[in-house]
Amino acid sequence: MTDWTKVKIGLKMTRGVISVPSYVPLAYAQKLTEQNDIDRLNVISDEHSVGVITKRDIIRFLRKDVARRGLDQIQVREAMSTPIVSLQPTHSLSDAAKTMVEKQISSVLIVDGAHVVGIITKSDLCREYGQSATEEKVENWMTREVFTVQPTFNSLCHISHG
Repeated sequence: MTDWTKVKIGLKMTRGVISVPSYVPLAYAQKLTEQNDIDRLNVISDEHSVGVITKRDIIRFLRKDVARRGLDQIQVREAMSTPIVSLQPTHSLSDAAKTMVEKQISSVLIVDGAHVVGIITKSDLCREYGQSATEEKVENWMTREVFTVQPTFNSLCHISHG
């Protein structure tokens, strides 16, 4: 099994991150994600990263938008996630996984100096794990003790081991 503390993000990240200006409409951002079959975009202002916009951000924003504006009436900056969470290419996959869990995010931008050079996502980490764990057995990761709650019981006093 691969030691994630030794694998550098720079070797596994997705390069060629697609960016979108913060002032463009969400409709444009959504179109970019669909055309490129991706879930997130780097948001820039004055050529600097200022946030990330995901499909989930768009949905979350639309639910809360009391004015019920259309995607063409909302600027990306209104719905993007901030602040930027980034690591350097020399950080490990383990660092990326820990950062995502701690920050409750699904991706990390990879920067070299002031330039975004890549991105790593939870999906990338899952794919890497799946490729490196081919010798692992599922039983090594299973929960041993399973609790079953019957739908007709309304009290935790009725929990039985199943």
